[in-house]
Amino acid sequence: MSENRKNEGANDKPAAAAANKPTRAVVKKPTGDVVVQFRLNAKNLFCTWPQTALPKENAFKQLKTILGVYGIKYLLVCQERHEEEGLHLHAVAILDKKVNFKDCRCLDLSTDWISRDIHGQYQAARAIRDAIAYCKKKDNWLEEGESPAIQAKKKGKALKDLLLAKTIEEAIDDGELSPYHIKMATILKQTIALERSESQQRQKPTVNWFWGPTGSGKTRKAVELSGDYWMSNENLKWFDGYNGQKVAILDDLRVDSCPWGFLLRLLDRYKLRVPVKGGYVAWTPDIIIVTAPALPETMFVNHTNGEVWDKIEQLKRRIDVTEEFEKPPEKPEEKEEKPTKEEATWDEESLSPRRRKMELEELEDDACSWIAGRIAMMIEDGEIPLKDPEEKEEKQEKIEKPSMAEAKKTEEDKFIEPFKLAKKSED
Repeated sequence: MSENRKNEGANDKPAAAAANKPTRAVVKKPTGDVVVQFRLNAKNLFCTWPQTALPKENAFKQLKTILGVYGIKYLLVCQERHEEEGLHLHAVAILDKKVNFKDCRCLDLSTDWISRDIHGQYQAARAIRDAIAYCKKKDNWLEEGESPAIQAKKKGKALKDLLLAKTIEEAIDDGELSPYHIKMATILKQTIALERSESQQRQKPTVNWFWGPTGSGKTRKAVELSGDYWMSNENLKWFDGYNGQKVAILDDLRVDSCPWGFLLRLLDRYKLRVPVKGGYVAWTPDIIIVTAPALPETMFVNHTNGEVWDKIEQLKRRIDVTEEFEKPPEKPEEKEEKPTKEEATWDEESLSPRRRKMELEELEDDACSWIAGRIAMMIEDGEIPLKDPEEKEEKQEKIEKPSMAEAKKTEEDKFIEPFKLAKKSED
C-alpha cells in the first residue's frame, strides 16, 4: 500500500466522524489476491473518493445513474481540496429503498463513463445531518431534493399552523394528527403559548392565602371558587398539566415545597416560565389560591431561635386575601337509647283490636317457632325416639292384608257354611 493510501484515513477523519461508523465493513481496495468481505445495506450513504480531479457535476450524474433504481430522495456532492492530497469528492445520498451491495466497487466512478477507475470509501451514514453539514462547509457543492433539515422545518410549520387553528384533541379526532406526533404537538403548543404570553403585559395576580389544619375544608373551598383551574402536585418542581388556566391552586404548601425566591416569583406579576416534562410553559394565572397549614409569619420562622424570617414582608405584600379555616367539631357518637320499663311493658288494653290481633299472631308465631326448635333439639339429644315411617306402613299392611292361606280358608268357609246350616236343620 502506498504512502498516500496510508494517509487517506487520517485526512478523512472529519468526514468519517460526521458519517459515523459503517454498519458492516470499511471499504478497502483489494490488493493482489487478498479478498476483503464487503457489504453495504442502508438507505443513507456517505461516500468519499480521494485524490480525484473528476468534476463534481460529472460525479453527480454518475451517482444519479447508479442509484436511480433505489429512488433518490436527496443527493449532495461536494469537492474540496486537501492541503497534502489535493482534490477529494464527498457525497451524501438519501434513498427510498435500501441498497444491498456486496461488491466493494459498487459506487466506483469513471473518468470516461466506461472504465470505473475511481475507487472510494462507501459506508452507511447514521448522523446524516452532520454528514450534510460537513459537505456544505464550503460553497463548492451540488444538491438535489430536500434535505432532512428542510423537511423537518416544513413539517414543523405545518404542525404549528394546524395547532393555531385547532386544539390537539380536535386535530386527533379529525384524523389530522397521529398519536406519534402528539408529543411534538404538545411542545409546539407550549411554545406558541409562550410566544403569546410574552407579547402581552401581565397584571398582578390576586393571591388568596387559605390556612388551617388538615381537614378544615381549605382545598374544597378553593375548588368551589374556581372554574377552570390547575392544582399543584406534591411539590412545585413540575407544573405538568398547566397550560394557561386562569386559576392556579398551590395546594398544601409547605416550607420545603419550593425555594423561597421561586415562590415569590410565582406570586408576582413578572413574566415567568415554569418547568413541565419536556419543556417550559408561561405562568399566567389571574388568581392564585394557596392552601397552607399556617400563616406565612408562622411557617417561615427561624427554627433555632423562633424569630420570623426578615424577608417575610416580601411574601406578605403579595398576598391580597387571608382566610382562616377551622376544623369542624366532631359529632358525638349516637348512643342507642334503651326503652324504659314503662315503654317495654305491653299494655294489651291500650291496643286497638286490629293491633292486638297482630301482636297475638306474632306471639303465636314466636311460640310455635320456639316449640319446633325445642322438639328438634330433644329429638337430636335422643329424648324423643324417632320412629321409622316405612316400618309403620309395613305393619299396617300386615294387619290389613291376611295371608293367602287365610284368604283361601275364608272362601271355603263361605262356600261350605250354607250346607252346614242345612244339615243342622235336617237333624
